[in-house]
Amino acid sequence: MEGLTIRQRNLLQFLLEAEQPVSTAELAAELRLTPRQVSYGLKQIESWLAEQGCRLSAKPGIGVMLEASAGQRQALRKALGMSSPSRYVHTADQRQPLLALLLLTANEPFILQQLQQLTDVSRSTVLADLEGVEAWLQSQHLGLARRRNYGFWVEGSEFHRRQALAAWVWGHTPWPNTMVRVSHQEGLTFELSADPEAPPIVGHVQAVLRRCDPAHTLRYVAELEAGLGGRFSDDGALFLALILAIQGYRLSARHYVSLAAESLERLRQMPIWPVVEKTGRRLAWTVAGEWRSEESGYLAMYVLATPRNERWPGDLETHLAFDSLVSQLMQRVAGAYGLSGLAHDSTLRDGLLLHLIPAYFRRHFDLWLPPMTPTPGPRAPRTTEHRLAYELALEVHNHTGVMIPADEIENIAMLLEAAYIRERPTAARQILVVCPSGMATAQLLVARLKARFPHMGAFVVRSLRHLSPYDLDNADLVITTVTLPESLVGQRDVIQVHPWLLSEDIHRITQWLHTHGQK
Repeated sequence: MEGLTIRQRNLLQFLLEAEQPVSTAELAAELRLTPRQVSYGLKQIESWLAEQGCRLSAKPGIGVMLEASAGQRQALRKALGMSSPSRYVHTADQRQPLLALLLLTANEPFILQQLQQLTDVSRSTVLADLEGVEAWLQSQHLGLARRRNYGFWVEGSEFHRRQALAAWVWGHTPWPNTMVRVSHQEGLTFELSADPEAPPIVGHVQAVLRRCDPAHTLRYVAELEAGLGGRFSDDGALFLALILAIQGYRLSARHYVSLAAESLERLRQMPIWPVVEKTGRRLAWTVAGEWRSEESGYLAMYVLATPRNERWPGDLETHLAFDSLVSQLMQRVAGAYGLSGLAHDSTLRDGLLLHLIPAYFRRHFDLWLPPMTPTPGPRAPRTTEHRLAYELALEVHNHTGVMIPADEIENIAMLLEAAYIRERPTAARQILVVCPSGMATAQLLVARLKARFPHMGAFVVRSLRHLSPYDLDNADLVITTVTLPESLVGQRDVIQVHPWLLSEDIHRITQWLHTHGQK
């Protein structure tokens, strides 16, 4: 762009998208410049803008703002090569994650001039950005190495490099505005991919992310589930697909993990090994990579650590003496509440196993997985549950040598609260169940409700066609599989559920009992 330096162009790009005045200090902090550099750059920009029929408005103590019409702004964006206001890379928080991924996946060092060309910014800006990249890499047990006349590269194990790559894609970074979304429906979506005028680094990153899209590997997760006889949680399945996608990408580039012989031998002895080996070899064949036993071990660790929806046949609690451990924990819970029935609460038992086993393996193998259990809305902490959950975590530590992380202690506290609510008598004496899908579906739903909430009260089943205001008036709670007319609902407590009574349905009913059960 003739007449403006790269630094001045970056300043103008930022002001173009600012919706209110920006102080010199804010501009300096955002663009990694000194206040003096910003002031000098603004003077040059003001002269250039005058030729375009626009001007900068500076108000002491408030800031600087670009005065231009919508049409003039669009013309300025076109001159700057900005196809859309939000997609151009012009701030440190946008450049640094791109640089991090570029270096993380590079097969050879980048010299400083290459990084300047890729990011389209000055030498000093690239060096400042690399400081932020280095800080994040260190948090991932990696380092940023540099050598004069040779370049910059990432140092560290392949194991930590893959973990950092997974964290980057999932958005677990210090940079505020993530550029990537991951979903079951669309796979991996890169926000900058549609911008043809973006700096060259965007194309490099897009090429890497295309190889790491979990949409390509969800079928391997389904294959693992079929071989192991169970299902991962939805978020767990998506994250495991990401791990497989990254594993395939790194294998195609001939990068392999190393595992300690003792850990690898222990994994070989586990029942999941043949299933993991079969799926892994199919993945390697697809990407034309070599499959090694260490890669099976790497995948096995993540399979063990990924949350599941329900206990699996032949699960590992017996192998790790978790069965007897959980029995001890439940006896302790029953004693703490003075409710003997809690020692035999199968829902609590399954919940503890579903949380403890993956949490144990995550900590044992030092794996990073994102928090995947939905947390309830704001509420006052239940001191009894949290204290008891921490005591149970200490008992697990004494038994296994592994301390359960804080987020899992929070989940255990939620399990204890739900179990206590299920066991105690409630004020919900009559529950109206509205289910138009047929009597068989209604009976199955009621059976599941009784199993989950044995002290809830009497259940009355009505079809939508035969539902009357009288039925609604006499119910303490309405549970329905369909949306009820607003004219019937009024101020009544209604919870809509899936006919199969999913985990999120149980959570909402539990929360209702906690809020209303003592009235």
